[in-house]
Amino acid sequence: MALAERHPPGAWRLFERYLVTPGAHHAFVAAAVAAARYYPGHSAVLIQLFERIRGDQLLRRFLGPKILESLHLLGEASSLPLFEQLLIAGHTDPDVDLCEVTRALVAVRKLTGRLAPSAKFAAADEGAVGRTLDDAERRFAAARDRILPVVVI
Repeated sequence: MALAERHPPGAWRLFERYLVTPGAHHAFVAAAVAAARYYPGHSAVLIQLFERIRGDQLLRRFLGPKILESLHLLGEASSLPLFEQLLIAGHTDPDVDLCEVTRALVAVRKLTGRLAPSAKFAAADEGAVGRTLDDAERRFAAARDRILPVVVI
């Protein structure tokens, strides 16, 4: 975790190893996911990890929000297809930090400039949705450089 917080330039290969190794301890994977936000150009690794854990509801609940946060903070166009899928097929949650659909809405708006339709706000007023996303975006931006300790499950 200390290495993730410092994220030195030469450490990407170590973090990547945890991200691509099936069966790696989830606590180390979570730290590597958090560190990945500081290494532009590597979104594909995070997308592959999300796809790999997508069917495991426990890992998805634990790692999914962390992966989507790092992808959102990286802001790379390669993550747009995943975020667009999550608009319809993502998990919803009242907690903004855990809601895949809200994270996807904010990311799609950041990447494209448009407010996309979603499963969570299908018939809602665009103004209300925009304000909700503005609040979520401010919350996400405030947590940009905060890496929290990983809770071992």
